[in-house]
Amino acid sequence: MSEGMDISLILKITGIGILISISCQILSKSGRDEQATLLSIGGIIMDILKVCGITICVLCICVVFNNIKKEYSLLIRIVITVGIGLLSLSVFYPILKFMEDISVNTQISKYFPVLTKALGVALMVQITSDICKDSGEGSIAQRVETVGKAEIIILCIPLIKDILKLCDEIAKS
Repeated sequence: MSEGMDISLILKITGIGILISISCQILSKSGRDEQATLLSIGGIIMDILKVCGITICVLCICVVFNNIKKEYSLLIRIVITVGIGLLSLSVFYPILKFMEDISVNTQISKYFPVLTKALGVALMVQITSDICKDSGEGSIAQRVETVGKAEIIILCIPLIKDILKLCDEIAKS
């Protein structure tokens, strides 16, 4: 009976999240951005609670399977890591929206795709590294992190060039 209540609670939290998202869109379209932001913050807190609750339930399942069959425990961890990553996309939406608003209102619009890609690379590398560490492969995790850092640097080369050009212009004047 407690399993049904847990699923019911998750569905209720998800429903509240959907209502908050719709309400934020309505408030934004009607010009009440401050109220939409406050409601969005409340929604983020709900999303965090949802992710934490699901994570604790899955952790219990992994501990049980770890004693029975370790192979299934690792598979469950990987699937849940991807699932939680997908759930967390709703948390990142306000961050991306904020970055997009800043880029439209300023002259940094050409850097927005670079920042978005760098954020995506950082998240994917962190998830992959954590899975490797959970599997007991710390050295592979370190290599993944090193490659991810190099990829972010490569993505940021146009930004670095523009910063150096700006510094040179300031030094000449």
